[in-house]
Amino acid sequence: MSLLTLSRRTTALSQLQIDADKDWQGKGIANIRLIAAGMAAGHIIQHNGSILETLTPGPASSVLTSAGPGQKVVWAPGGTYLIRYFPVSVDMEKNAVRPFSPDRRRDIASPLGAPLGVEGGVNSAWFRRLDPLVGSSVLAAPFSPQQAHQRTPALAGSGIATESPVGGAVADDGGIQADETAGAKSAILVDQQYAANDDGQQGFGSTSYWEAQTFTTALAQRARGVWLKVFRDNGGSAPGIVSVSLKAVDGSNHPTGVDLCLVTIDGNQVPFLGSGNADWLWVPFTSAPWLNNATRYAIVVRCAAGGINWRSDTTSPAYGGGNREYSTNAGTSWTADAAKDYLFKVGYTLDDMNLIPTGPLAVGDAYYWGHDLTFERVLQDVSLPAAGSYVLAFEYSLGAGAWASCVDATDGSGRFQAYGLGTISHTPQAGWARDTISGKNLFWLRARVSDAGAGYVQPKAGYAKISKDY
Repeated sequence: MSLLTLSRRTTALSQLQIDADKDWQGKGIANIRLIAAGMAAGHIIQHNGSILETLTPGPASSVLTSAGPGQKVVWAPGGTYLIRYFPVSVDMEKNAVRPFSPDRRRDIASPLGAPLGVEGGVNSAWFRRLDPLVGSSVLAAPFSPQQAHQRTPALAGSGIATESPVGGAVADDGGIQADETAGAKSAILVDQQYAANDDGQQGFGSTSYWEAQTFTTALAQRARGVWLKVFRDNGGSAPGIVSVSLKAVDGSNHPTGVDLCLVTIDGNQVPFLGSGNADWLWVPFTSAPWLNNATRYAIVVRCAAGGINWRSDTTSPAYGGGNREYSTNAGTSWTADAAKDYLFKVGYTLDDMNLIPTGPLAVGDAYYWGHDLTFERVLQDVSLPAAGSYVLAFEYSLGAGAWASCVDATDGSGRFQAYGLGTISHTPQAGWARDTISGKNLFWLRARVSDAGAGYVQPKAGYAKISKDY
């Protein structure tokens, strides 16, 4: 058939009529009418692999994006059509290593100082990590016994006990509760110290030769002990008993009067580390004197025999609150030495735990310890012991204000009448439940006054810890 219908009166190209409905039989045009009929402003044409088709406008700000050879173009958000490749080299080579089996092996059990790394999440003063020392020496030749008998021993003591600060500590005086949690979480702190320019030492020659370091407090406190940087002479020296005390000072700042507290240690157990490797020795007091603020006191040290050395700053002493003092006649008279400061630290607590009320004591007065988990023990410090014939009942929370008597309760604090750190323990029961005391929803254990007795003196404390078995 003819492609064009031509009239004799056709004098312009615009007067030509094209039959778009015909089958063009491979002449290069397909379905032009269908494409044109469906198009509007913004439409474009693409080939779908067989015929031409219309492509409608995409969303605003979209761009025309190629999906690769053999694929239709599409509209896509601007910027997302770029694919970036970053080369990465992966070495899949694996070295073959032959297993090594030693000829002999010896297993050594080393003590665990702080299980599960708990010393990183609580007060570091409560823990000391022990690093195991493993010897590498073995016998020159293997030993073969004539007879052998194998047994599998029962595993004893496989549990782990952890210590952590209390979650809550509350004093209850006749129903009036005081939150003492912040004080209960503090441990032994350091007020005065001198630990700089460790370049000398002083030894002790006889029982009449006493050494001292004076210091001035920066707050009112209860002294709990001192750290001294000391070492023992090499060569089997046996200094015997070493006495450490606190004294007041006179108008010339010399040690004077009776000992405010006195403790003795076995100097033969002080490690020999050499003058350059002397270590800090903690000397806890067996009673805790109260020290006034901005007041000078003296740490006094004397030995039964020579062999102990106290490290010092002998070149540029800079401690402004005191200085070295020494006596050659067992403390009868003292000489000041401003050219030397001993290395020391004074540990203290603040008596900010009122374990039972000031008084008068009444039945129902109590002290509460709480924790987020059930626990077996409370480790309670007592800095100022109580007195009196009162009786305490130890109980655990059942929830909703109900309480039950602790099972297998033991009171290592002696009703708060024993100085130092005492253990209060019990066997946790299945009915132990959380309760809310002073705004804290915890598992609680309490010491409740069940008999007020007579002769009461209030106990004070510096801190408390929770001990839990796993």
